Amino acid sequence: MKEEVKNKTHVIITYEMYKKIRKLFSRQFLKISLVSSTLWILLSLLTLIPDKTETDPVTLSDLIITDIVMVLFILLVSWLITILTKKITYKKFIKNNRNNIEYDIYFFEDYLKTKNENISKKVSYDEIRKYKESDSILYLMIDKNNIIPISELDLDTNLINYVKYRI
Repeated sequence: MKEEVKNKTHVIITYEMYKKIRKLFSRQFLKISLVSSTLWILLSLLTLIPDKTETDPVTLSDLIITDIVMVLFILLVSWLITILTKKITYKKFIKNNRNNIEYDIYFFEDYLKTKNENISKKVSYDEIRKYKESDSILYLMIDKNNIIPISELDLDTNLINYVKYRI
């Protein structure tokens, strides 16, 4: 017996939408900066441990100045890494998808199915890690590199609520 399709929609991912998805789900800059700065501060605190052989011990004011300079440096490097990553991502998108990515999404009782001319993928609602809403678009995050944008205007409100509830 064939399952009943609750709804169907067509998705077109342009580069602009792709950038919006990356921005909505990306915390790379924040993560790199936070982890690096925390590690630096913890390491610098080790220099405050007294050493009996050292004649000129590190003072707290020296440590604070050094930490501020290093945290600013870490922020700058993190920002540069984020910019380079965006440029690489753009080049990959253009190389892999000459224009846009297009596919259909079919909604069933327990899963959704994405399908284009090359690939068909079945995704259980339990596999969706989280969702975000922005500009009448519902973004479903399957894993960190697989995000499905769905226009809420194309779907029934009950179906959208059902999908959110299942997540």
